[in-house]
Amino acid sequence: MSELLFEPATDEHAFKHLVDSVSGAVRLDGAFPRFPFRRQGYVSIIDWGCVISPILGRALEQLTNMYGDTHVEVYGRNLSTDNFRDSYGYFPGFVVATEQVNAGYQAGISKNWNPRPGFINSLDVLAQRIAVVGSSGHWALWGERRWEIGLLQTSDELDLEEFDYLPLYDRNSDFTGCLPPEGWGGYPKEIVDHFVNTVRTQGRPPRDEASLA
Repeated sequence: MSELLFEPATDEHAFKHLVDSVSGAVRLDGAFPRFPFRRQGYVSIIDWGCVISPILGRALEQLTNMYGDTHVEVYGRNLSTDNFRDSYGYFPGFVVATEQVNAGYQAGISKNWNPRPGFINSLDVLAQRIAVVGSSGHWALWGERRWEIGLLQTSDELDLEEFDYLPLYDRNSDFTGCLPPEGWGGYPKEIVDHFVNTVRTQGRPPRDEASLA
């Protein structure tokens, strides 16, 4: 890894490799209320502010220790441009080694690549959607700024008490309070209800009887 604590995608080949890898776990062309994950697993809900916060680095460190990841891949997307590189001067993706993931994640998403004073073009400011995927294939995160939340999918049901430093919610809880209210950037109730139902029904393996109880 570089002295930046993370390895940015510096050319089209590296960025394509990252996108192909991340898209194996997350549907990068999708959006809520569509379920974003390609694999089966258990879903918890996290506040969007945490997705772009230093505190997520601690959670990523905990996840990589749990699942034995060697590295974590991060992808960001801004919907206002089809060519992020031309618009903002860098490719919106980077890789962090496990041993640096706590500090490296925050360094990567908060890195300001714009040399002009007063201009900020870091991913935590520009990204409207962020995907974070562990190399083990046992967990992935997808967050959307418009919805103000992210979904964290893991191979095992998480003990949320072990992540008590995060506002992390059970999929069967009433997490609609995390969403923006209708009329203030939020979606109509029927779309929110559809999304909640999707998270609860697809956010567990289909034969997990314990979750069905």
